Amino acid sequence: MINMGFILAAMGVSSCSHQKNTKSGPDTIAVSVTNLDRSGTGGLRQVNYDGTLQADKTIDLSFQVSGTITSFPVKAGDHVNKGQLIAQVDETTYRNQYNAQLAQAKLAGENYRRLEEVYRKGSIAEIKMLEARSNYKQATSAAKATYQNIAHTHLYAPASGYIGGKMMEAGGVANP
Repeated sequence: MINMGFILAAMGVSSCSHQKNTKSGPDTIAVSVTNLDRSGTGGLRQVNYDGTLQADKTIDLSFQVSGTITSFPVKAGDHVNKGQLIAQVDETTYRNQYNAQLAQAKLAGENYRRLEEVYRKGSIAEIKMLEARSNYKQATSAAKATYQNIAHTHLYAPASGYIGGKMMEAGGVANP
């Protein structure tokens, strides 16, 4: 899958407080904290520390279908929750394909039911009834596959976190 450039960076950020955090487990790191009073710092009121925040986990996201991006409501640095819509591709083409294939599946289903009835009466060969059943199953499967394409026109956040960056905007063309 070609990376379209959407990066969701899930970062854990913690802060200092006067409360003792007793949480422990595989997701926590024990840190010892020393409180300094003013007499020990020569009257200094502010202490600065340099550091770098790195994402605990990054997830590269891209669409599974091609199309024009119609909506891209998030920007780099935005916080997103799991399941939140990140971007959307125009589904019109996929919806039209699905409707056409669904109509074909209904027609094939009706044809199969009619031929099955005629077969039970002994008026046609079994092979004709089997062909009709096969056509019905193929048409149904094709409609289901196209429906999946409609579902893939929406890109949702797989986890809560922050958008690390994006390389496309609404109006651009997404390719899988």
